[in-house]
Amino acid sequence: MIVSQVGISGSTKIGPYVVIAGQAGIAGHLNIGAGAKIGGKSGVISDISAGDEVVGYPPLPKKDFFKQAVVLKQLVKQRGKKHD
Repeated sequence: MIVSQVGISGSTKIGPYVVIAGQAGIAGHLNIGAGAKIGGKSGVISDISAGDEVVGYPPLPKKDFFKQAVVLKQLVKQRGKKHD
């Protein structure tokens, strides 16, 4: 399934049952394995293995991406408290 505004370059090969969310971009000459899921607004610049779920640029495993988002939010809060 390919959602709206997805860009796929060059001779990229996409396996069966792949999901590519909106506004994702995929560079050329890559392989996207069967059943992979690519999150919205992701920028894929390397091969994605079968069954992987990735988000962001460069693409990270979904779990790691969201962990980083939580840590970043915590750092911003801590920095704000030091200046108050």
